[in-house]
Amino acid sequence: MLAQVISDIVQCQQTIEAHRFDETATKQYIVLPILRSLDWHDSNLYTLEVYPEKKVGSGKVDYALQQNQTSLVFIECKRWGTSIEKYQEQICQYAFRAGIEIAVITNGKIWDFYLPNQTSTPDRRVVPWEDRIFCSIDLEVQQEAISDFEKYLSKSNVEQGFSKTAAQEAFQPQLPETPSPRQHYGVPILVALRELGGFAETNQVLEKVYQLMDRDNLLRPIDKLPRSDGKLYWDNRTQDMRRELINKGLMKDDSPWGIWEISDEGQAYLRAIDIQNAPQSQSPDTPLPRKRYALPILNALVQLGGVATADAVLTKVRQLMETELQPIDLSRRPDGQVYWKNRCHDMRRKLIRRGIMKNDSPQNIWEITDAGREYLRDNGGA
Repeated sequence: MLAQVISDIVQCQQTIEAHRFDETATKQYIVLPILRSLDWHDSNLYTLEVYPEKKVGSGKVDYALQQNQTSLVFIECKRWGTSIEKYQEQICQYAFRAGIEIAVITNGKIWDFYLPNQTSTPDRRVVPWEDRIFCSIDLEVQQEAISDFEKYLSKSNVEQGFSKTAAQEAFQPQLPETPSPRQHYGVPILVALRELGGFAETNQVLEKVYQLMDRDNLLRPIDKLPRSDGKLYWDNRTQDMRRELINKGLMKDDSPWGIWEISDEGQAYLRAIDIQNAPQSQSPDTPLPRKRYALPILNALVQLGGVATADAVLTKVRQLMETELQPIDLSRRPDGQVYWKNRCHDMRRKLIRRGIMKNDSPQNIWEITDAGREYLRDNGGA
């Protein structure tokens, strides 16, 4: 039945376009027939499994596919052929707030499927709304459309959780385009040498640096890949940073060949910032002031679609401030908290009091307000 429905829609495109199907016609003649062919019953009063105009907070979505009157999938519909990319933030936000695992936006011909709750990857990289897409169906590619619809939107697969599993398997975010900056390896090298007794052979130091940075999730996936010359990015940048540390007097320049050795200045530097967990860069001994985090927090929220988990926002802030954060910012305070994270949380409370962030968001969720977006525009933000 699904194959016939899709075939009929494709064959009738000229009719659809001649009548300039609006959103209502698209839902009536395109979306609902496809849902019915996937065994969803849109007129069953007992199950309410295709619930129209489902309220979500102060908004609503066109359809919620439900089981036992619990929403499982949100679907947003637009007029036939219109661009749907600009609406992805709206449907993903609605689904994210409601805890919906799969969200769909369609103009009848194109169907984009999202994992709204895929806020970060295993290596803690933040996933923007536009990158949470795991499948895009074009009805004209009929065989693929049939397969994908059945896999991700058939009633049986959605209700049994198979759709969610298949979606997560299909979700493959891209690796970062650039490796971690060389400066991020400075303090881990010094900490590695300190833990190795002050000096060690090259391979011992490299192994220790890798362990420290991998433990603290400081290595990006691309850092572990080979460059065009065959050398691993992290290995090459560690070697480059060694030369810089020697030039700064933090490592000795007269050690035997193949031996890396921390200098007295390097030891003093580590003691000065009270480092225990290998932060990533060098310089001032005074942490950045709290107010410096306001715009990065707001910029991070906008780039994440306006709302995100605390971890996702903090990860994005870290990326935005990559060149600004100094060793002292990345080190731990006497109470064990990391300076930059502590200041972000402090700044969030201030932004909430000023009405720039919402104070009624779910636990562990950060959300920008309309006033916050205006503040960001007025102050040169994104």
